Amino acid sequence: MTDIISSDSSLNEDDLTALRVIAGTIIPASERYQIPGADDESIFNNIVAIAREQGDDSLKRQLDALQSQCHDRHQCALEELSLQDRVSLLKASGHARFRHRMIRLTANAYYQDGRVLASMDLKDAPPSPAATMYPKVIGHC
Repeated sequence: MTDIISSDSSLNEDDLTALRVIAGTIIPASERYQIPGADDESIFNNIVAIAREQGDDSLKRQLDALQSQCHDRHQCALEELSLQDRVSLLKASGHARFRHRMIRLTANAYYQDGRVLASMDLKDAPPSPAATMYPKVIGHC
């Protein structure tokens, strides 16, 4: 698991596991570009830190709703779903706010990582929103 202390967040271990799976679904690792996915330890720790700065209570509620629907539909935890089923669940209309929030949160943390920036020949600054690299790495959502 992560080195993040769970006690200073409303997110529990199951929540963090599900968030890591979602982050890796949104931006998977790329062998072609030799870059990690958003579920990489360092990147994921940044995702959680940003979520905490934003207040993770609403994220917790949205995540609970997603996990509840996952259990109702598939009788398993989110991390046990196939990629196709995870994407389908995330794209369900009831999860649009959560999906958009997770995409923003994940991309924000991802494009702060030095390995990612170096792969795009960028140094100490994240790319501008108009950069053409975004479609190459944003995965399934």
